[in-house]
Amino acid sequence: MNKLTATTDPLADPSLRGPGIWRILRELSGRVRRVLDTTQIEVTSFCCAECSYCPHTIMRDSWKMRHMAEKTYASLWPMLLESKRAHLQGWGEPLLHPRFTDMVKLAVRAGCTVSTTTCGLVMSDNLAGDIIDAGIDTIAFSLAGTSARSHNAVRKGADYARVLDAVRLFQKARKKKVAVHVSVHLAYLMTAGNMREVRGLPELMREVGVDTAVVSTLDYLPKAEWAGEAFAPHEEEKIAEARQELQETAARAEKLGMRVYCSLPSPEPGSICAERPDRAVYIDADGNLSPCIYANVPTVAKDARRRIFGNCLKDNPLEIWRDALFAGFRKGLAQKQPDAICRDCPKRFMRQ
Repeated sequence: MNKLTATTDPLADPSLRGPGIWRILRELSGRVRRVLDTTQIEVTSFCCAECSYCPHTIMRDSWKMRHMAEKTYASLWPMLLESKRAHLQGWGEPLLHPRFTDMVKLAVRAGCTVSTTTCGLVMSDNLAGDIIDAGIDTIAFSLAGTSARSHNAVRKGADYARVLDAVRLFQKARKKKVAVHVSVHLAYLMTAGNMREVRGLPELMREVGVDTAVVSTLDYLPKAEWAGEAFAPHEEEKIAEARQELQETAARAEKLGMRVYCSLPSPEPGSICAERPDRAVYIDADGNLSPCIYANVPTVAKDARRRIFGNCLKDNPLEIWRDALFAGFRKGLAQKQPDAICRDCPKRFMRQ
């Protein structure tokens, strides 16, 4: 990528000024609330792993590989100013973006807390230090098992040992910089086939110095063959077994001073989707706004589940989010009259 000067680099545009001191004080006092809790941004759809369950692998022939352009990211400024958190990750490995740390800096300038989720494969001493210096507050490393056997079976290209080495490397940089404000998490995928692997989480967390793990399940199924590894709302016995495993694991972790969080579906939908589209938005690498990551998988193929409500390069992203069409989507979900793509989505049925 060519080097850009401060006058031509959208990420260094001096006109993008953060909230003033009085706005910050009003936010801290609770007198002013930002419109969004989270803006999730797909900074890239490139990925160096080939996870068996991921649409990036299964749909590789139609996958759209692209980095978010600096101009596109900078155009999100109005939305960043009204977002509590910017989560920089979508259907790709975020640390592959050559301007990732500059994107973190811009979101911090807007007053956001900033997080990301990574497979850790491109982590290095320099990158770890740069990410910390940029101002990130949470970084999660993805795992799909607590042993090399189970993890590597489904996460090809993201070797278990390399992921753990990346966690240790980042922890070393964090300690060197005394970056006590930066939280390091494990983003753990539990499938039906490796359900009992979750038992090893507390010991693994202690080994790599992580005090928080967030356990997720397969919510998006690009191939019907993966349905058996997911937890559908009607599969009550399977869910009960998983809940027991998770509760026992969380209890052991708590005794060690650590936290394990997880949500599992219940038979009936809740009053709000776990993705919280009423207080969040997803923006893909081309600048398109969608309710969540599941409503916009980056393929060139037609997708009946794709929902796009506008593009930040054409209109103010905050106004797109407030537009009647997008607001109508959220209203239908809140009133239990959801769009077709949401009716059977596990995220509507999630419970802690």
